This record gives sequence, structure tokens and C-alpha cells, in this order.
Amino acid sequence: LVFLDSTVKPENKQWLSELVNETIDNDTGLVGGKILDRKKQVLNAGMWFEFDTKKVHYTHRGCQADNIGYYYRLVLPQNVFAVSDECMLIKKNIFEQIDGFSENLEFPLTAIDLCLKVDGIGKKIVWTPYAEVMQMKERVEKLSEEDFDHFVKKWSEDICNDPYTNPY
Repeated sequence: LVFLDSTVKPENKQWLSELVNETIDNDTGLVGGKILDRKKQVLNAGMWFEFDTKKVHYTHRGCQADNIGYYYRLVLPQNVFAVSDECMLIKKNIFEQIDGFSENLEFPLTAIDLCLKVDGIGKKIVWTPYAEVMQMKERVEKLSEEDFDHFVKKWSEDICNDPYTNPY
């Protein structure tokens, strides 16, 4: 199943095949793409929580689209904590197994919740730079401190810690 937000449009012809390509590995449950703004700057290359500010951090936000990133992280597919539902592909059987999206959550928690469910059944969340989409209209994040606290309490802070990010 492919989820592509109405505010984004594909930037390259192979975006869909690149998402599908990452799911060939049976250990992969969900794949997300690189989200750019109109200035060709990265908006989203994966997400994780900043507990001190109670916000969602968007990896490499503000980097130019052709930037290689920290240790080549913007040019290589990799496992991540979470990807955005603005551009994601999930295997149908996995989506059904985890009961899909939780409808009572706001953006971006809907996607993070789905990613945690996928991780909870032992499947990987992968981000690929080869599936580029451009956000044509800014999507408003409605994450309050109360929503953040409720979400972290639901999942536990240990589970909400990104295993791919060095906290120091």
C-alpha cells in the first residue's frame, strides 16, 4: 500500500519502484522517501523525538537536496526510527496485521505510531533517498506538549527513543 499526501508530488520517475525495491527484504515492513520543499531543501529524511523540547525532529531538515549529509546519510538507504506518512509504502499484510493507522492522532504522530507498530512486530522501517517527493503546500504540525506526553506515555519513553540516533 502506498500513502502519498495530497500536498506532495513525485520528483523522479523511479520514486515508486525505489520504495518497492526496499521491500524485497522480508525483514522490511515499511519504507519512506525523501521529502523536499520548493527550494529543493530536505524537509524530512526520517523522524525522531526530542524529549527535552517535546517535539519531533526531522532528520537533515534544511540541507540542500544534493547534500550527502552526515556520514552519507542523505544518499544511502538506511533503517530509521520513523518516516512520514506523506510518502510511505507498507506491505498490505503488515498494515492489516497491525490494524493500520490510529485515527485519533494528529500529524506527525500518526506516522510515528504506525512505524512503532511495525517495529513492534519485528519489521524494519527503511528510508530511501531515491524516492524523492516535493511538498507543494506546507503541512501544519499540530503537536502539542500534551499530545506528545500522552503519546510517549502510551508507548513508553524507552520505545520512543530512536535506536539510530546518538543521544550525546
